[in-house]
Amino acid sequence: CGMIGSREIKINDGILNIKDVVTKENFYTINGKKIHFYYDDEEDGYYLCNGCWSNEYRGRNSENIIHFYIPNTINGKPVIGIDGETFDGMLKLSSFVIDENNQYFCLYQGGLYSKDMKYMYHMPPAYKQDTFRVPDFVEYIMDSALSNEHIKTLILSKNCKNIYEYGVSCAKRLKKIYLPKSIIFIGFKAFTGTTPEEVF
Repeated sequence: CGMIGSREIKINDGILNIKDVVTKENFYTINGKKIHFYYDDEEDGYYLCNGCWSNEYRGRNSENIIHFYIPNTINGKPVIGIDGETFDGMLKLSSFVIDENNQYFCLYQGGLYSKDMKYMYHMPPAYKQDTFRVPDFVEYIMDSALSNEHIKTLILSKNCKNIYEYGVSCAKRLKKIYLPKSIIFIGFKAFTGTTPEEVF
């Protein structure tokens, strides 16, 4: 079961379609584990983030989250984006869960993408195969989207344009990477902790 209309999301059966989270805090919790967010006035929506720091409050997301639940809305406003460091340190992360009617995000083979699949936020977190191929829909690899310690060969989308900061960071076993001709921007430290032997 799940409690909707509260900042506390309780999961008993592992399955929940999230609708709206209502809270006065700058975080909601999943089985007691915090997920932080902030409101963007210009875009009139919320971004999930890694933590919040102020004189009144200092805190980071829990590193022990297994299933990352993304609500449709927070306090009646849509969740429209996810900051790059949101999933940092979540070594136990195994899946994302979103409502099937979410207007901004979708899941594809376990990975987290924008609804139109042009933005890749995170590859399947439990992915342990040697080769990973980014879906051809993807044009933008977001911060830490392809951080994975298992893959040895990475094939980027033929339509990929941008690899943002830390986009392919800490892929320690990566040996080969295929970069398409469509690439026009590679962000600062996009390949930190990643040293492929062959680039095609």
